[in-house]
Amino acid sequence: RELRAAFRAKLASLLGGSGAPSQLDDLATWKVLPLPRAAHDTVILTFDGGRTAGAALLEEIARAGGTEGSATWSSTEDCGVPGARRLGGFLEQDALSEEELAELQVPREVLEKPFAHGLSYVEPNDTQSFCFTGHYGKVLHKSSGSLLHLPPS
Repeated sequence: RELRAAFRAKLASLLGGSGAPSQLDDLATWKVLPLPRAAHDTVILTFDGGRTAGAALLEEIARAGGTEGSATWSSTEDCGVPGARRLGGFLEQDALSEEELAELQVPREVLEKPFAHGLSYVEPNDTQSFCFTGHYGKVLHKSSGSLLHLPPS
């Protein structure tokens, strides 16, 4: 909480005292992680709302005059490897039976637990993920592999 409060205050001062962007109002929807832990001027912001919330934050910072020369911003889209294939190209959904697909689904009750906000979620259009293993969906913590979210078609 202290690091988030300090981050919000610093960002507000960089934006000319206009206050922190509205995406940072609800402390329950975002986290700030120091990276590397020894250098507190480098952080990762994660949002429960996914990429949309992060993109909205960057747009709001730009509208407020930006932080040119004081901070550098990037998103996961900026970190992709040129020519990387999307995860969807590796999926073989049509080859799985309904029973096999059901076995891979993580129950909603599990995803609603407090720890689930810290898990890695990816979609077929993503180009990066943590590994997928034989324990997919069985062992869930922040160091386990990504969970694949398949949006309704």
